[in-house]
Parts: sequence; C-alpha cells; structure tokens
Amino acid sequence: MKKLNERGVSAVEFALLLPVLVVIVFGIIEFGFILYDKQVITSASREVARAAIVRGANVTDINSAHEKYRTMPISFVSSSDLSAPSILTAKGTSDCTSLGTDAFGTNLTVTYTYEYEFLALSAVMGLIGGNLDSSYTLQGSTTMRCE
Repeated sequence: MKKLNERGVSAVEFALLLPVLVVIVFGIIEFGFILYDKQVITSASREVARAAIVRGANVTDINSAHEKYRTMPISFVSSSDLSAPSILTAKGTSDCTSLGTDAFGTNLTVTYTYEYEFLALSAVMGLIGGNLDSSYTLQGSTTMRCE
C-alpha cells in the first residue's frame, strides 16, 4: 500500500527520464542512417574505381558507373545528389588509360564526400538545451591498382 505522500512519483521519474530516452532512441535511428549512407558512398567509390582501372576504360565508362549511384536514394532523400568523385592515380592523372604502359600496378583512388543532414537528432538536442550541428560529412574512399 502506498503512502499518500508517494503519489505521482512514477510520473515525475518518467518526466525526468523521457528526454534522455528520446535522445537515445533518435540517436540510434540517426546512427543507423549514417551507417547506411556510409555503405552507399563506399559502394559507389568501389564501383567507380573498378570502372576506372580496367584497361581501355574511358570517361564514359566512369561517368556511367557514377550515374548509377548519383540517383540512388539515401536517407529518405529523393536522390542522393552525389557530386562527381575525386579520381586520382599515384602519378597524378585521373584515369589509368592515360598512363599507357606505365599504368600497371599504379594505385588509383576514388573518393566521394557526402553531407549527411540529420533528420531529427539536432532538433531533439535543441529541445533539451544541447547543441548539435545539423550536418555531418561522410567520406567513402577506395584504392585499386590499375590493370
């Protein structure tokens, strides 16, 4: 049996813990979206690198590999709007074909960057007095050797 002076204690405890629980739940959701987006841009860099290292690859092959991922939806956004990747070989050129016979064994690196916009976590942090930037820069990079 509860004493009269203990009425409403559960409601007060819930009210005190609710903001913490909301931040944890939205943090888990946002972290899942960030991991998904990171995987998408890493896959995009891998596909573009593979298209760029094949002997005889040209700019059209590289652009078609990029187009496949540029229009892929990321985090409830209608299109990912990935900007063109940074493609650079160890010898300063942007593809393996222009190196000619010197291409074999040269590393080619493809790098994508993407600005992830938080969906709800920054707003939730603002409600409880915290401060969180509304975006986070993700980077996916792949290095392969020219064939």
